[in-house]
Amino acid sequence: MLEAYTTSNPLRLGMPREQVRSELRLPDRLFDRVVERAQTDGTLVVSSALLLPPEHAVTLSREQSILAEQISSELAAGGATPPSLADVESRLGPELLQYLFDSGRLVKASDTVVFEANSFRAMRDQVIAHIRANGQITVAECRDLMNSSRRYAMGLLETLDRQQVTKRLRDARVLRAGVGQP
Repeated sequence: MLEAYTTSNPLRLGMPREQVRSELRLPDRLFDRVVERAQTDGTLVVSSALLLPPEHAVTLSREQSILAEQISSELAAGGATPPSLADVESRLGPELLQYLFDSGRLVKASDTVVFEANSFRAMRDQVIAHIRANGQITVAECRDLMNSSRRYAMGLLETLDRQQVTKRLRDARVLRAGVGQP
């Protein structure tokens, strides 16, 4: 099943674990034991929430590599106001875009906002530093800090909420316990 999936989806890093579970229709405990055993035997690799055959590796074509680098550079240059997700997807196509998300090169912040990973980490660090200095950050403060629009600030803060870096308290975000500690 995994070999068929990775052959038909060559830009996917692996098959989502929950999709495998669903297709096999095994009880949760049995499925977990099968995955554990296959991983121990070396017939399966578990990577985050993905399962893949041990020999699977994504190889981009020359054109895909060039396009991925161009888009990454444009997004990095855009910083807190990068091109829209729709624009990026129209240029990359859904498969290459998903590969860049899966490989961690791009961060999907919302249905309309995407950031280059290094830019996202720099903005995350700025938000953490601001909250450590001020106790909280509002969307307006984030917008001003990033010199961007409300849409990008909301995308950034909502992503930090999902990643459990921050949590929303009324109209502001605060750090979750243990985040941003030296």
